[in-house]
Amino acid sequence: MPLPALKVLVIGAGIGGLTSALALRQQGHEVEILERSSLAREVGAAVNLAPNATALLNSLSVFPETFDGTEYRGMSLRDGLSEDARLKVRITVAEADRASWQAPYWLVHRIDLHAALKRRAAEAGVVLRTGCPVEKVDCGTAQVRLAGGEVKTADLVVAADGLHSVAREAVVGQRFETRSSGKCCYRWLMPYEAFAEDDELRMFAEEPGVLTELTGGDRRIVFYPCSGGKLMNCAAFVPVGEVGEIQPGWNQSGNKEKLLSSFSGFAPSVKKMLGKAPEGSVAVWDLLDLDVLPTWVNGRVALVGDAAHPFLPYMGQGAAQAIEDAVALATLLPSSIAVEDAARHLQLYEQCRKERADWVQEVTRGRGQDDTKRDLGKHPDALAPACV
Repeated sequence: MPLPALKVLVIGAGIGGLTSALALRQQGHEVEILERSSLAREVGAAVNLAPNATALLNSLSVFPETFDGTEYRGMSLRDGLSEDARLKVRITVAEADRASWQAPYWLVHRIDLHAALKRRAAEAGVVLRTGCPVEKVDCGTAQVRLAGGEVKTADLVVAADGLHSVAREAVVGQRFETRSSGKCCYRWLMPYEAFAEDDELRMFAEEPGVLTELTGGDRRIVFYPCSGGKLMNCAAFVPVGEVGEIQPGWNQSGNKEKLLSSFSGFAPSVKKMLGKAPEGSVAVWDLLDLDVLPTWVNGRVALVGDAAHPFLPYMGQGAAQAIEDAVALATLLPSSIAVEDAARHLQLYEQCRKERADWVQEVTRGRGQDDTKRDLGKHPDALAPACV
């Protein structure tokens, strides 16, 4: 007689939570997601889906080319402080090299990815409950208490509740406070044509699928196309002290004048590009970091994604590592597993994933160092996104 499916509660309906729910449902388990927000207005700009992420999404029947993914073709590093934003390093990924990867590398709009995962999860039979903030998690009983007092019990709990995870303290046994990395990020989207149709800015959009980084001391600007090449995702990194108080979250409105002031020493073409940022569209968020956790698993509860290992945005691996967590966890929880063995398999999940994620997290911190410390002009390989 086949064993009954596990009942799994997933906390959080971000990329990590939706992927976890979909992968677990594909294994035959009963999955319910508890999401604190109403999901009425999804947030975020764009994300990198390197081959390690794309291959796993494809295994879940999620295909970025069906929601306007832009295929990554290479990157350029420019000196933002030089008069002409001089090209320092150019990396072009040849078609033969791309063909050798396990899957394509896509640049996608986060909202498009989120919508695709949500749609696929619904098709698979995942139950999604919104407006359900979780207040407490019991690792021994796999019980979750919601803000309204409702208590839900499952066989396992997967906590994908992000940087400010409610479940993290219960899992780890102590409180880990986030800390500022010293940098914050302005972000905005603008039409690709704003680059391609301007004689001064066309050099920043020479070829489709190319990521450009403009560096200058302790600040940088990164932009790349998404949404089928129709939009350019832009991010500008500056010392946090230049911005003032920043509220938690993704969507605090940024001050465009402060953005322009922070890059006043950059090339005229760069300042012109910044000036084209649509009014009212610039957001800012503090880039917070967290010490490496001693464990991701306690009893019948496991952390995934930013709840386990928040990433700074310097390597394009935050979403990819959450997707790896999700699929690894589901793989270790097959339909044939008995409830009494599930907690042990959560430990296996940590053993399979933690060392790798910790390493990628540390490499990301290194790539976030100021330009003078990275010395990328002498080490161009340090620029290339890891197609891991």
